[in-house]
Amino acid sequence: MISVVTLTYRRKEKLEEAIESFLRQGQNDCEMIILNDCGDTHYYFDHPKVKIYNFPFRFNSILTKLYTGFMLSSNEHMYRLDDDDALGENALEIVKRHIKENPGHDIYRSKNHFFFDGYKYIQEGSSVNNGNIYTKKFINKIKINGLFNEEMSFGEDAKITLNSGANIYTIPETTMIYRWGGGSYHVSAVSDISNEETMSRVDELTKKEDSGEIILQPKFKENFHEIIRKKNE
Repeated sequence: MISVVTLTYRRKEKLEEAIESFLRQGQNDCEMIILNDCGDTHYYFDHPKVKIYNFPFRFNSILTKLYTGFMLSSNEHMYRLDDDDALGENALEIVKRHIKENPGHDIYRSKNHFFFDGYKYIQEGSSVNNGNIYTKKFINKIKINGLFNEEMSFGEDAKITLNSGANIYTIPETTMIYRWGGGSYHVSAVSDISNEETMSRVDELTKKEDSGEIILQPKFKENFHEIIRKKNE
């Protein structure tokens, strides 16, 4: 029912944690679609519900890459999960229940996210991406209207979520772990610059990352779900 769409670029350890958070959901009718466009790195992971696409070229922008991920998804509902974020405990079960009970919306998104600074849980917070689920019907509609025509790597999530005239349903439960810091780069922290400059900065920040053929080994370095449970006790 749900396709988790994950864009990745030179963040192997973070990606392994994102995959682990998907595997812990235990939802057989869901899949994870991973798009890697670092041409000198090929990721592999043998699992029927995790599909990794290694592209030999780099996408012109995050928006173009995201649209490609949506089109590669098998399911009607698509949950955007960046490679340095993670799914909360029972996130997909929660999302599926709300979609079934409240059908017909363009976007489903939680009111908040679990905000982590590295591996330290701070509090529940909110941003443009709190775990946004888009319907393929809606994505095709805004594609026709030209919302994917611009090459954007900054503010693309606001454009297609909050500035697209979408019929949005707000999920009261929190489903996504939003991670800041921890030695990871954040495109949203470099302000609105050209796509070329954004890519150059990311390459500089990740130049020590391993390349070549890499077999992923999903795992939590620290158990986010357990950390949240203890914090909320």
